[in-house]
Amino acid sequence: MKRIIDIVFIACLTVSVQARGKTMLEWFEAGCMADNPDKQIKYFNKALKLDPNFVLAYKNRAFAKEKKGNFVGAITDYSRILELKPGYSDIYLYRAIAREKIGNTTEAFSDYSKAIELNPMDQDAYNRRGRLKEKMGNKEESLLDFQKAARLNAPQEVKTKPVPAGKKAETIPAKSIGQEKKIEGIKETKRAGRVTDAEVKVLPKSAKPK
Repeated sequence: MKRIIDIVFIACLTVSVQARGKTMLEWFEAGCMADNPDKQIKYFNKALKLDPNFVLAYKNRAFAKEKKGNFVGAITDYSRILELKPGYSDIYLYRAIAREKIGNTTEAFSDYSKAIELNPMDQDAYNRRGRLKEKMGNKEESLLDFQKAARLNAPQEVKTKPVPAGKKAETIPAKSIGQEKKIEGIKETKRAGRVTDAEVKVLPKSAKPK
């Protein structure tokens, strides 16, 4: 009987040690790899319990909540991010979209405008604000936003290197600023320029993005 009790105690201790042993980054990456929003939220919750200021975990958890139709919960996460990082223009855009989904047009309009103020090249914010203005009956002003979005999406010629006489300069089409809500790991987010060194300073050196 004692042997059985000892085995159960050791098994419980092992599980406890394993649970305590996971790092914030491990829980975060588990959330990024999870195949459904319930698991994603569960793992991001664990990461945030270890670091309540982890911006990327709030962002990805908000995306997962939106997949479940929990726009109010997503708005709460976006608002927390903006407390931690007030100049994060994409988050104003994401919060605006979520607010519009629940019919909060006044605050959605304010967030679209703030996103544009912080990033005047955000074509998606202009388009979405234009559609919202149209819904609100302000068609003339909506047209201005649509025109601005169209100009931002127009191809632009950029000289990449000196051009020999008689040859045509290479051109690069302007990049669309359209936003796609996609759960990303640390490395992908770093490469896309959506996380700063300051936001990953809590990570162990071996886990920091290259």
